[in-house]
Amino acid sequence: MSIRFATRLIGLLVLLLPHRAPAQGVPRFTLTRDLRIDAHAADLSAVSWLTVSRTGMIAVGQNQDHLIRFFDAAGGSLGTFGRDGAGPGEFRRMDIAGWLGDTMWVEDGAALRFTLISPNRKILRNVPMAIAIKAPGDTAGGVQVIGAAGLYSDGSQLLEVIVSSDAAKRPAWAHDDQHTDSRLVLVTVTAKSEFKRLVSFGQRDDCGMVRAPGYDFCGHLKIGIDPAVQYLAWATGSVAGADSGTYRITLFRPDGGVTYSRKYPYVAQPIPARLRDSVAERARTERPSGAPASMLPKIGPPRVYPPVESVIVGDDGTAWVQLRTVPGGNPWVMLSPRGEVIGTLVAPVNVRLMFLGASTVWGTEKDADDVESVVRFRVVRSNDR
Repeated sequence: MSIRFATRLIGLLVLLLPHRAPAQGVPRFTLTRDLRIDAHAADLSAVSWLTVSRTGMIAVGQNQDHLIRFFDAAGGSLGTFGRDGAGPGEFRRMDIAGWLGDTMWVEDGAALRFTLISPNRKILRNVPMAIAIKAPGDTAGGVQVIGAAGLYSDGSQLLEVIVSSDAAKRPAWAHDDQHTDSRLVLVTVTAKSEFKRLVSFGQRDDCGMVRAPGYDFCGHLKIGIDPAVQYLAWATGSVAGADSGTYRITLFRPDGGVTYSRKYPYVAQPIPARLRDSVAERARTERPSGAPASMLPKIGPPRVYPPVESVIVGDDGTAWVQLRTVPGGNPWVMLSPRGEVIGTLVAPVNVRLMFLGASTVWGTEKDADDVESVVRFRVVRSNDR
């Protein structure tokens, strides 16, 4: 689901931060809470993820407890599913979840499998996660599957893959003259782990694929995927070079087609000199060992904070981009399925948004003790309130 009503609003490509006056033509929105599932009353632990079915059933991942808590559309408890273990209906880790119609899937990256759960919250079956890709031209050291990002109704899977920095070791499907320095790749494979399609190369990331010591403030690629795995968005920000002062969002379809790839401006927040000096010293004295040069940062310790914190995507391609927190809260930019800026809002600093609904957005809200309750918000245009 996505914020479909917002896609009818056409805005100018302007980023609104709380301390700047609204620009004409860019609607500003606010969040109005209309449902809260209290953490104490519902016995919630830390929320790993949450997702909502098309019938309104709410599923809240509880990695700490190795289970999922389910609620109806009004917030009433429907019980739990799962426990710690490696047997049927058990989890070692619950990384992500999504939907095949009304059937829910949960990826367990530790047990290397997907668990399929019926609408009445019973186990249907387990599906092994692909750990290798069968394709002509593969070599033993050329491809490494680092995780699954989605499951499709025909049993095929969306995988996150690292390919070799040595072009000679890459399989034929990973050769692309425009992505010679890209190592992170998204691909789909069949239910038998056979290569099916290259969906996208990761965008160029000046920060490298290794979070090297001394690069604490270096931003990395963010990815957003809708729960039906119909759209995925790469998000990265530039803190140096010709694209400095912009972040880029690229939206892909499952067939690998690019819906759009656009740059957007942001207001840079400088890193204080004392922190930069500390980071620079760590970068000089603490070199990562064993990492190929292509995985290391291409820039020195940045002078400004990375702009993008997260991105969430709806099932029609609407994307919301969270920018770095400012004193007034967490700024979000709302993008249409064509990449146009259709609105902005500022969420309270204690609110973490995680799921887009038809006219609502879901997330968590921390109290003074940092305990997270689940909250649904209506998204209201400011001058309509």
